[in-house]
Amino acid sequence: HSDCSEVDFRFSGDPKLSGIPDILGANEISAVEENFSFLSAEEILSNATVLIRDERFWECHNYLEELWKRNSGQRKKLLHDVIGIVVSQIKMQMGQRDVGKRIYERSHNALSQMNAQAIIKQLPKDFTYPLKISLETILPMLED
Repeated sequence: HSDCSEVDFRFSGDPKLSGIPDILGANEISAVEENFSFLSAEEILSNATVLIRDERFWECHNYLEELWKRNSGQRKKLLHDVIGIVVSQIKMQMGQRDVGKRIYERSHNALSQMNAQAIIKQLPKDFTYPLKISLETILPMLED
């Protein structure tokens, strides 16, 4: 991440573990829902936007993949390419800048050809890390 350190914990309700964030001096705790199949498209996109803001691109990818599974045709293609943009950020976090750049360029070009202006106007032409974009803007493209 560009502005913080991330530590992941899974709390099982054990009260002895509840003080760990205080011990670490954590100033923000982000909870990530693991079962999001019940969420609406709007809720998924809203949560994905927060995860992007927090540079939690892997979790964002998981949310978007759930939405991708629910769709078909052009909607599925749109989500595939939005996921590609997110994956480019994951690759950068993994130290694979060249791979991230290629994925970003491919996805950006596909979204441009699709005329997906709701997302394209938020994306820089050239690969950038970290991206800060709002995915709620694509909701109208996913609705009938």
